[in-house]
Amino acid sequence: MKRVKINLKYISEDIEGLSIASLKKAFQRYRRTTSTFRHLNVRDPLDYLDFEVNLHAELTAIEESIKRGNYFPKRPQVHFAPKKNGISRPTVTLAIEDAIVYRFCLEQMDAELIEVTRQKNIHGGVMASPVPEPEDGEYYEKWFDDWMEHNKAVHEALSTKSHIATTDISSYFDNVNLQSLIELLRRYVPEKPNLVDFLSFFVSNVKLRYGYSTTLDTGLVQDDTDCSRILAYFYLHTHDTRMIDHARKIDADYFRYVDDMNIVVRSETDAKLSLKVLTDSVRKLGLTASIEKTQINTASDAIELMKKTENEKLTTLDNKITYALNYNEELDGLKTELENTYKEMVRDGCSKENSWIKLLRRYYTLASRLQVDFLMDDIEEHILRFPDLIATGKLQRYILVNMSSDKVPPVIDTIIEYLNSEENLYPQAETMLIELLASLDLEAVPSESKKKIIEWSEGRFDNEELLLSDYAKGINALLLYKTDKSKNERIAQVYLSNQDFSEYQRKCLALVSLTVNNETLLRKVKRKTRMNVNASMKRLIGFVDGLPEYKNAKPIKNYLKNNLTTVYYGEFENEKGEDDKKRITVDSKLLRVEILNDLVAKYG
Repeated sequence: MKRVKINLKYISEDIEGLSIASLKKAFQRYRRTTSTFRHLNVRDPLDYLDFEVNLHAELTAIEESIKRGNYFPKRPQVHFAPKKNGISRPTVTLAIEDAIVYRFCLEQMDAELIEVTRQKNIHGGVMASPVPEPEDGEYYEKWFDDWMEHNKAVHEALSTKSHIATTDISSYFDNVNLQSLIELLRRYVPEKPNLVDFLSFFVSNVKLRYGYSTTLDTGLVQDDTDCSRILAYFYLHTHDTRMIDHARKIDADYFRYVDDMNIVVRSETDAKLSLKVLTDSVRKLGLTASIEKTQINTASDAIELMKKTENEKLTTLDNKITYALNYNEELDGLKTELENTYKEMVRDGCSKENSWIKLLRRYYTLASRLQVDFLMDDIEEHILRFPDLIATGKLQRYILVNMSSDKVPPVIDTIIEYLNSEENLYPQAETMLIELLASLDLEAVPSESKKKIIEWSEGRFDNEELLLSDYAKGINALLLYKTDKSKNERIAQVYLSNQDFSEYQRKCLALVSLTVNNETLLRKVKRKTRMNVNASMKRLIGFVDGLPEYKNAKPIKNYLKNNLTTVYYGEFENEKGEDDKKRITVDSKLLRVEILNDLVAKYG
C-alpha cells in the first residue's frame, strides 16, 4: 500500500505581527505585569517555570500550531471572585499558551485602539504593552494614575455645574456582543484583517459557557492579562461619540472610566435627559444601564460621595511617604500621621459608607509601604465587609510585610475562623487566603498559631468537600506539605489513587509527590505522571527530569533568589539629577520557592 504523506504546509502564515519575538515579548510582559505570575486569579503550582526553562521551544510550538491551523484555546480556569453581599464575578485564568496568544493579539493593536478611544474625559484604557517595572502587589498600578486623573476631571466639572448623573453597564463584560466587537475592530484596525480574524476566533472560543445550554454570541472573559479590559474600553467608543455630541448640545461634560459613566450638567432636568440619551445609546450595542447604580446628585452631594477631601489628604500623605522612602528620610512621623488620619476618618463615619472600600485600599497600600500594623486591629471587619481586599492581594501583602508584629497571631486566628465560617462564600478569596497561610514564615509564628494552621490544613485535606473549589484543594495540598514535609507520602498516596482530579489539583498533588524519598513510591509517582497526556503535566515531569541542567538556568536562579516580598518600589531623580530606583523588601518563606529548593536538592 502506498504511504500517504501528511501535508504539514502552513495555512495561516499571514497573521500580522506573528513571530517568535512578538510571542516572547507577550510572555515577558505578562510575567512582569503579574509580578512573575504571583497575582493571577489561579496561580500555577510552579509559576510556569516548567514552561519558561524551554521558552523558545514552547513559543515555537505555539507559532507552528497557529500557522498550521491547529491552534485551539483551552477552556479557561474560572474562579469566582467577591463583589459584595454574596454576589461574585467569574474571573478566569487562561492556560499559559492562550494568555500569551491573547496578549500577542492585543499588543499588535492596542496602540490603535487606545488612540481612537482615548478622547477628553474617556479613561480606563491603558496599553497592554508598556514596559515599566511594576511594584509587587502595589495598588498604584498602571491603572491608578488614570483613575486619579478621571476623578480630578470630574471634580473640576462639578465646580462649575450643579448636578451629576451617574450610571454603569449592567454585567458589562458578560453582555459585550462579540460579533459587534469584531466588526468595530475591522473598522478601526483595517490594516490587520488576519489578526482581527484570529482574535475573533480566540474570543469566541474562550468565552464562558455554563453547561450545554445555547448561548448568544456575547461575553468577554474577565481575565488577568488586561486584554479584555482594553477591548471593553474600546467597545464603547461609538457610544462615547454619541454622548460627547449630546453633552456639547446641552453644555454638559461626559466622563467614562471603563463602564462607569458620569454626565455633569446644569440642572436636574438635563441629568434626566442625559440618562435617557445614554440608555438609548448603549442599547445600540446590546447593553443595558444598571438600574441600581443609576443616580442623580447635586454637585455638593457628589463631591461628598466621591470623598474628594479624604482622597486629597491621602494623596498628600502618599507624596510625602514616597519622597521619604526615596530619599531615606525619617518615617516615624509619617507612620503616626497615617494612623491618625485613618482613625479620624473612621471616627467621622467614613467607614460606614459604601465608598470606604476605595479609601481603605489606599490605606492598605500606604500602611504596607510604612510597615505599620494598626490596620490589623480591624482586619476581621475588613474581611467580612470587603472580601475583595483579599481578591486584590492587598490584605495578604500587608500581613507579609508586617510579619514581625505581635498582632499577626490574632490575625491568623481571624483568617482560620473566616475560612471555617458560613461567611466564606467566595472561591477566589478562600484560595488566596490559603495562599497567604502557605506564604507565612511558619518558623516565625508562635507554635500555637502554627498548630492551628496545620490542624486546619489536615482537616480540609481529609474532608476536601468543605473547600469551595479545586484550586483551593490543590493549594491546600501545597500548604500541608509546607507545614510538615513528611506528609508528602500521604499526599502521594492520594495522587496515586484513582480519584478524578481536576487538571490543576492533579498538578499540585504531583508536584508534592515528586519530593518523596521512598523509591518504590517515587517510581509509581513518576510513572503515573509520565502517562498523563496533559501538556502541563508533561512539562512538569520534563522539568523534574531536566533539573540537573535547568538548576543553573537564569529563570531558576532568579526565582530562587526572589524569596522576598516587596515593601516599596519607586523610580525618581536622585540628588545628582540622575534617574534612580528604590526597592525595599522583606525576607519571606514563599511556598513555591521552598518547594523548588526541595526539588533542586533532590534532583539537581
